[in-house]
Amino acid sequence: MISSTVDDKGNTVNVYKKVPVKTIFVDENGTPLLPSQEGNSSAVKIPGYYISSTTTDPDGTVRHVYKSLTTSYVDEEGAVLLPKEKGTKPEAKIPGYYVERTETDEHGNVKYIYKQITTSFVDENGNPLRPSKTGNSSAVEISGYYVERTETDEHGNVKHIYKQITTSFVDENGNPIQPSQEGSHPAATIPGYDFVSSRVDDKGNIVNVYKKVSITPTNQENPVQPVANKSIASKQPVAKEAPAKALPNTGTKDQASFAALGLAGLLASFGFLSRKKKED
Repeated sequence: MISSTVDDKGNTVNVYKKVPVKTIFVDENGTPLLPSQEGNSSAVKIPGYYISSTTTDPDGTVRHVYKSLTTSYVDEEGAVLLPKEKGTKPEAKIPGYYVERTETDEHGNVKYIYKQITTSFVDENGNPLRPSKTGNSSAVEISGYYVERTETDEHGNVKHIYKQITTSFVDENGNPIQPSQEGSHPAATIPGYDFVSSRVDDKGNIVNVYKKVSITPTNQENPVQPVANKSIASKQPVAKEAPAKALPNTGTKDQASFAALGLAGLLASFGFLSRKKKED
């Protein structure tokens, strides 16, 4: 309305001037985000914002109210890990956490949901040996086991993989002579071997070392004759020897007679020769 007058007849005349309709684009505080437009215009997309509401002022002005997009950083329970930021932002690195998933609502607000990094202690089959810990923790000692290796996944979770300590039974050259046993065991009696020593390797495994028993072969070609027990032999009764019987001397007298006859013949021969010589 420009003015109001009363004519000569007493009538009141209000004079108006047509005001063009306009559309404005503002944030929640009324701050313009885009230049206003003549006429009634629809809302437009503004990067980093979403339309919160649309109203018409008494003068016909169309007001599109925008709200800034936000990025939030929360854990699985919804607890805030970092302050909310205006606009859409990339994920942030938070020590001890990794982004498990990202959600975007119907307006375009971004929410990064984080999960805490954990450290687990498992055997070779993935069976837990003790409860997991939150955060990045070093390996711990577990009785009867040693750490074989440590793995870290793409999120930063740490897994310490343990292997059970074993007891082995080997000869002096390290060759197994009996199957190994899980756990820690003392030396065992093994036929044909003598226990030499026991040692523990750098991982805690026990190694029992044995030496093969040497067996001296028996000489079968010249067997040793058993020796009689002198004490037993001395107690055996000794048989007395029977006196030798005198044999009958059947040729003694005959031999003497022959000798006498020979001597007589010899003397007779000497006598015969002597007489013959005298006669000559």
